[in-house]
Amino acid sequence: MTVDEILAELATLGDEQTKNHYLHQGMPDSVFGVNFTKLSKLKKEIGKNQVFAESLWLTGQPDAQILATMLVDNDAISMEVFDHWAHSANYTSVADALGRLLTQLPFAEKLGSKYRSSDEEWPSRIGWQQVAVLAQKHMLEDDLAEELLQLIEQGIQSSANQTKDAMIMALIAIGLTDPTWRSEAEVVAERIGEVKIDHGKTGHRTPDPIQYLDKAWARKWAQ
Repeated sequence: MTVDEILAELATLGDEQTKNHYLHQGMPDSVFGVNFTKLSKLKKEIGKNQVFAESLWLTGQPDAQILATMLVDNDAISMEVFDHWAHSANYTSVADALGRLLTQLPFAEKLGSKYRSSDEEWPSRIGWQQVAVLAQKHMLEDDLAEELLQLIEQGIQSSANQTKDAMIMALIAIGLTDPTWRSEAEVVAERIGEVKIDHGKTGHRTPDPIQYLDKAWARKWAQ
């Protein structure tokens, strides 16, 4: 299978519901709208392939770039290549795919810390998405979680829109870890107060962290 054949396959796998979801996130009309289940199936068919991953990224096509993050050979991708991707990402779902990928890479700690302190909007989002994924996987040490909550409290109001959104999602993910961290996250959310995020003409909306945690923990206890 060639890169052109993969692109042609992606074009056939798109569906209107997923495409509309991506369009509401601000992606361009060129997005095919391939859902995660179909991307995962295609990933299994192709297998890990760093050459394909880098070639697909260079197409600039959003679905192809998300697939590229799934085809990466974790031991073969260089920090320089990942860093280039992080600085050329400009769509929410693509950046979040990079955040998920970063949690698996040997240079995750170095780049994650660098991105979280960056003034550049998309790399910063990637760094905070990495935090959200680590929290979801219960892979955050308590000391680091405490430090990250402090950074969110101190920096969120002056951050760029994408950074604010990702910080809120990281805050929520930490608050879902266990009841103690829920309390810690809610205290931070109360101190922060309202966070104004301009999502432009997209349909994306950042959830209120306290309301989200209330509903999520209510569902957990109901189970």
